[in-house]
Amino acid sequence: MRIFILITATIISLSSTEIVDAIAIDVNGEPITTLDIETIEKKFNISKKMAIEILIQDRLEKSAIERANMEVSQEEVDEKIAQISSSKGISLDKLKFAYLRVALVLKDLLTRDLKRFTKEKFLF
Repeated sequence: MRIFILITATIISLSSTEIVDAIAIDVNGEPITTLDIETIEKKFNISKKMAIEILIQDRLEKSAIERANMEVSQEEVDEKIAQISSSKGISLDKLKFAYLRVALVLKDLLTRDLKRFTKEKFLF
């Protein structure tokens, strides 16, 4: 009896996981999953419809960039950063330091989210 309950719980857990991770929309071969939609909804506190629109726009942009075979060189990036620095009236070093701080915060947030998602997946 205990094995049956465990197997049933596992099947229910697996079937709910499949639903959460299901592909909801395909945009030019780029999938948008129900988990993607839910994540954007919660992260930005927006409606499901708005989250879907944002994700579709993102996938369309990625697809267009790939089709156009667009690439940005490091020199172009450096030039743009210098322009931003100049327009903001701050030194290039201060701007790069600000970018670094943002990158570190983002990395920390992503690491924390990954741990949370792993925990949620384990629990559910």
